[in-house]
Amino acid sequence: TLFRSESVLRVFARTRFILAMNVLRLLTIGGLIGAAISMFGLRGAVLITLFATAVSKGLSLACAVTLMRARVRDILPWGSLAAIAAASAAAGMPAWIVKTQVHLPLAELLVVMGGVFALFYVASLFGFELLNEAERRTLAEWWPVHAWRQPVRGAE
Repeated sequence: TLFRSESVLRVFARTRFILAMNVLRLLTIGGLIGAAISMFGLRGAVLITLFATAVSKGLSLACAVTLMRARVRDILPWGSLAAIAAASAAAGMPAWIVKTQVHLPLAELLVVMGGVFALFYVASLFGFELLNEAERRTLAEWWPVHAWRQPVRGAE
């Protein structure tokens, strides 16, 4: 996760609060997962887990804001988070189009959709300059784009 709210709570020795959040998350998931699965199938289980995690993270964030005597807008880089979320949503559209228009076996379709999403997501990150210099440098070291630009031997 982006914001390690439990780390902040540990620094302030709020281990009981951390325990309470984890118990709340467990009870929420345990209490609602059966109904969610019967109504929505596997998607219901995912939704309940996401809901419980969001609630516990939100409460932990509120507690951290109080402990740090800060404002919510000062805790996280909300503008960057919104821009990255928008880039991710935009990259999801071409992947969805591939899903609806390309007819392949499921495993192959998943690989193609993942590749399309990754391509558009990375293009959005670089195209809209959403990465800082350290992030761009890390990606440049990880992704050997320079290998593609080397001249072909014997093609002189």
